[in-house]
Amino acid sequence: MKNLITLIMFVIVGSGIVSAQSKNYVESLTPSQIKNLENAILSENDGLCRSAIYLAGKYQLPQVEKALITKLEKEEDPLNRVFIARVLHRINSDEGMKYIQQMTKNDSNERVRVICSMLCEDYYKTPVNPVATLNQ
Repeated sequence: MKNLITLIMFVIVGSGIVSAQSKNYVESLTPSQIKNLENAILSENDGLCRSAIYLAGKYQLPQVEKALITKLEKEEDPLNRVFIARVLHRINSDEGMKYIQQMTKNDSNERVRVICSMLCEDYYKTPVNPVATLNQ
């Protein structure tokens, strides 16, 4: 029992430390590091691009929102479009959500339209495109 309580306390304290470290990490980013992340997001290298998009979402970096929107406009892969849309939703990007709202009507992939519709519904707290459903 004593070991369990110790373990629980360790997890609680440890998670607080990790959270504080990630906040400090985001605050300590230099303009050149942000520019490097933007370049990675706009890269043609798919692995590098996905990693950079992931980091932008993990650390909720609104500084790279324009690069994410630019990439979203040019992206052909539906999975990457959904990934970028989810990151824009996570960082609470107003401009990005406006573009995602357009995607609910104009995207060529039905799955992308439905997921974007759900993201908009969560962001705006009202249904955006209730007609969009997946054919099961």
